[in-house]
Amino acid sequence: MPASETGVSPEVLDVLIVDDNSMLASSVREIFELSGCVCAVAYDGEEALTVLRGLPQPPRAILCDLVMPRMDGFELLQALRADERWRGIFVIVASGRDEDRGPALSFGADVFLPKPYAIHRLLELVVERRDGG
Repeated sequence: MPASETGVSPEVLDVLIVDDNSMLASSVREIFELSGCVCAVAYDGEEALTVLRGLPQPPRAILCDLVMPRMDGFELLQALRADERWRGIFVIVASGRDEDRGPALSFGADVFLPKPYAIHRLLELVVERRDGG
């Protein structure tokens, strides 16, 4: 979803959720928003880059699924870490395959969460970033 459709003020974006599962992305967004976070959603890596290009400053964190169409999470990680504008974004990746842990971390993920992940752990990671931790 383009930044203009997110309904948020882009300069205060706490987390960009990148997942092709729209039900999961919506549920996670709702939980984040109930915790006071400002969120946007993209449904693959290409859309995430489009959203990022439209923001005046990067989000505090990105939650990214690894298996997605068009541009997967590994490709998105490569793009984020290759671009100086986005290199410092805190990136949490999630996957149902534990064998993705090593490659995801080597591609530059800060945290790997196995799916299904504990939502309280995810909230801790994002709220900590939002609050300057």
